[in-house]
Amino acid sequence: MLVFRKYLEEAIGWTGAVFSLSAFSLNSLNMIDSQSITYLLMNIIGCFFLILYAVSKKLMQAGC
Repeated sequence: MLVFRKYLEEAIGWTGAVFSLSAFSLNSLNMIDSQSITYLLMNIIGCFFLILYAVSKKLMQAGC
C-alpha cells in the first residue's frame, strides 16, 4: 500500500507539471491566449496538483 501511495503522489506531481508547462507552451506558441478559459483552467489544475504534491511531500518528511 505504501508503494502505491508513493507512485500516486509522484503521478500527482507529474500531472501538475504537465498541465502547467503545457499551458505555458501553448501560450508561447500562440495556440491559446493567456486570457482564454483553457489557459486559465490548465494553470489552475496544474497549480492545484502541484500544491497537493508539495503538501504530501511535507507530510511525508514530518512523519519520518
